[in-house]
Amino acid sequence: MAVSSKTLLADRYRVIERIGRGGMGEVFLAEHAVIGKKVAIKILRAEFVDREDITQRFLQEARSASDIRHDHIVDITDFGHSPSGRPFFVMEYLEGESLCDTLKQGGAMDWQRARYIAIQICRALQAAHDKGVIHRDVKPGNCLRITKNGDPDFIKVLDFGIAKIINDDSTDNDLTETGMVMGTARYMSPEQAQSLPLDARTDIYSVGIILYQMITGRVPFNDGGFVSIISKQVNASPPTFEAVASDLDAPPGIEAIVMRALAKFPTERFPTVGDMADALEAVSTESQVVAMESQAGATELQAGATELQVAAQVGTETVESRAGRMPLFAALAVLLGLGAWVMFAGDKGSKTEPQVADAEIASLEDKLKPGQGGLAADVKPAVGIVPPGSAGPASDADSAADPGADSLSDQGDGEPAADVDANGSGAADIGSSKSTNKTAHKDRKKTKSTSKAKKKASPEKASAEVPEKLTSADIRAVLGKIEVAKCSQLGALPGMKVKVKLMISADGTVASADALKPFKGVALGRCVASAAKTARFGKAERGQIYTHAFKL
Repeated sequence: MAVSSKTLLADRYRVIERIGRGGMGEVFLAEHAVIGKKVAIKILRAEFVDREDITQRFLQEARSASDIRHDHIVDITDFGHSPSGRPFFVMEYLEGESLCDTLKQGGAMDWQRARYIAIQICRALQAAHDKGVIHRDVKPGNCLRITKNGDPDFIKVLDFGIAKIINDDSTDNDLTETGMVMGTARYMSPEQAQSLPLDARTDIYSVGIILYQMITGRVPFNDGGFVSIISKQVNASPPTFEAVASDLDAPPGIEAIVMRALAKFPTERFPTVGDMADALEAVSTESQVVAMESQAGATELQAGATELQVAAQVGTETVESRAGRMPLFAALAVLLGLGAWVMFAGDKGSKTEPQVADAEIASLEDKLKPGQGGLAADVKPAVGIVPPGSAGPASDADSAADPGADSLSDQGDGEPAADVDANGSGAADIGSSKSTNKTAHKDRKKTKSTSKAKKKASPEKASAEVPEKLTSADIRAVLGKIEVAKCSQLGALPGMKVKVKLMISADGTVASADALKPFKGVALGRCVASAAKTARFGKAERGQIYTHAFKL
């Protein structure tokens, strides 16, 4: 049974008209049959009623949003089924415009307005994260601008349809196929693009994209199709504000915040989305302080100039009135007074805007240093994302996280303990006899001669040994000669990187080579992995696991 005008749902909601249609459901304007209050009703599309996974995801959206209860998140008030068995939920009815439509019509906006909107989105998402809910599809189309209490830019965050409930006993894997990428490519974090485990910082990346778009008028990566965009999300650095539009008036602190939110590794972003909101608010506050201090400095200079004029006039009158008694001392006093006022005014003039602006930038840079404040206790790092310079296992997730760097590990238990002389060493007894001392002296001579013999023999021994393991430089030298250009015919873009994990045997052959996400299991990934398997290395005492990024 189709839902149409006049349809009565749950004996109390009378449908008026359809006002929207999404991937899973349709949205209708309705009113309560008794009290006449207008509501919005989202109902699962008929073709998905028999799909258990989609039905569960639809119900998850209702549960996710209804548990949060925040001014900037759409409120869900009721739930039920249509006469034909289609599930629906009831939301507050909001009249407004999506942020997506706002950007399409107006393009880039003033940085202060963009900052204000971004802060509201951050606060809404922090409320969701506090309830254990990660949105995973934050984009302008899911942010509604409404007018509330005279504010035309009041934001409501919508559509928790692919939200992840991280505090639930049931895992999200029940609702998502392994390796399945869900979300919107232009606003998707690198770890989400690679189907890696996610934490709340994936939403921070998406907010960074939205703020970038609001200020510059475009998203950082928009060329090509889905695969091209997610590849850039993983591998490419976003263009600077100046590269996109040189006439932007945004202060340096804003761009620093955006670029930190867009860091490829979650550990290099803000610990929480609330911290990002605090940083944005600090930019506004400190900018106002700069303006106030600059204005105060100008007022002080003007006051100083007035006092100089008064002092000069008084000094002149004093010199004239006492010219007969002490002309030299009075004139000298006036000159000293004028000099003091000039020095005082000059000192105040040093507190001008450029120095205050530099202090503002330095203060913001301190606040934006990666890792400051540490990670929040309730925000766990994404599994498999290892920041540059830190140690970690070379698992699929780890190696896929850093698309531009190689990683190296071995299959042993670490470096062997250093050899210890069987004779050991010890201090001579202070009360020993002369004969004992002579014996000890002979032993020392014997030990020295033995050491010299060992040193002479060591070069021959070293030349005959194979290394314990291959170095990164040795491995890269071999892999750099592997020809993978032929694989470009399978859908690769110029400059695209495909990461492959190799298991190198002690005899120098490649036991296995596997492409990592997002190319794992696809033709392009298999082609590059096959080429990598032809590599031949020198022998070593033990095998190694090495991850290499092949550039096409």
